[in-house]
Amino acid sequence: MKNLNIKSLFAVGAMVALLGACTPEDADISLPTIEEASFTVEAGSSDNRFVLTNTTPNAFGTYWNVGNGYEKGTAQQEIFLPDVGTYDINLVSVTAGGIDTASVQQVVIDTPDPIAGNLIMGAKMDSDALDYWTIFNISGGVDFNLTDGKMLATGGGWGQSAMYQTVTVEAGYTYKFGASVSGSGATDTWLEVYFGTVQPTAGNDYSDGGNKIGLNTWNGCGNAPFSGNLANIGCSGDLVGQNGEITFANSGTYYLVIKSGGADLGTGGISIDNVELRRTQ
Repeated sequence: MKNLNIKSLFAVGAMVALLGACTPEDADISLPTIEEASFTVEAGSSDNRFVLTNTTPNAFGTYWNVGNGYEKGTAQQEIFLPDVGTYDINLVSVTAGGIDTASVQQVVIDTPDPIAGNLIMGAKMDSDALDYWTIFNISGGVDFNLTDGKMLATGGGWGQSAMYQTVTVEAGYTYKFGASVSGSGATDTWLEVYFGTVQPTAGNDYSDGGNKIGLNTWNGCGNAPFSGNLANIGCSGDLVGQNGEITFANSGTYYLVIKSGGADLGTGGISIDNVELRRTQ
């Protein structure tokens, strides 16, 4: 799909406004009226796919919004929603009479696509993230808190805290892990990611399965301002240089653990967001 051409919509709106400002000399001449925008959402060719149809009468322009802003589309098209969540679907329709916006329709995805879907729940650290993530303190000084749509690890004093959730994977497949992390720069600090089979418990350090990818100021990352995908900017763990790709020796349930600690996690701490684990094949 192409990005929404704002200029083209403004041009249509300006044309309609200009026509509306004219006074027809012939009383029998009438200007087109704005058609009420409407659309339907129906099941598509497979699970997590839906067909959107612009049902606005006499429409010649279609702009869909499936959660990432309006984009120019076609009167009928199929969309793919691989991740669990509630999606607000909307339409801007253009007719000879002008532009109209339809009422929002919601699509609820309860099950991720088995290949493309994100296996991590509460991945975007929205207000319901703690329904899926469990925060546990290892030692005093560092805290994990959900703040403004991000998980923030703050503090220092050589303490540690972490969060975890379970994820079910299959052996023999390649998965790709990623997470958005940012911070102002830390001192003597680490952030590490584990996929273990032992359930974490409060008051106990976690290392089962070994660090897969992380920040480590002694290794040279995290000690200056940073922002990016941990899979790409991480400098410690087994997945360094692997673009986040990971395989599992055994099928089953693993504990995804993200922990952080150290002397000083920096002003504002370390933010964690957009955590993903997707099968690539």
